[in-house]
Amino acid sequence: MEEKNKSTDLRDPESRVIDGWPTWLEIRRGILVLIFILAPAVILSSYLPAWIQSYHITGEALWGLKRKGVPDEVIQPMLKMRGPTYFFKSSLLAEVEKKIPADQFKKHRIRIERSLTAIPVENSRYFFLPILVIFYGIVWWFIRPYEARGWF
Repeated sequence: MEEKNKSTDLRDPESRVIDGWPTWLEIRRGILVLIFILAPAVILSSYLPAWIQSYHITGEALWGLKRKGVPDEVIQPMLKMRGPTYFFKSSLLAEVEKKIPADQFKKHRIRIERSLTAIPVENSRYFFLPILVIFYGIVWWFIRPYEARGWF
């Protein structure tokens, strides 16, 4: 008889009945998983390939600028810059800004920026995993002291 009472004792963790409602600790853990685990994975997988690209100027893009009414004093210097590729879009824009008159660059900046062509780096998706591992290592390093206190 004592065995029967022992198995239905609510203080015993093995005999607790789950009623379907999560506890505050489980809710907190779920929110932390969303913030620290899932959100960085989604953000990095979405935006990292766009960050790892090279940029250059193509003849087709210059022809598109010509059709949109951009003057030749903007297109001619850009025509001479068609060869090299730049890792950052901002560095290519800075180079274009040096070669074009300032007033024309300010007037056509949006069109020029849209005409720059991105060259995706092959296998750039493999950069995602090491960056994610580093991020999770940093999260683990900061969470370690609080885990022993039962916060997670």
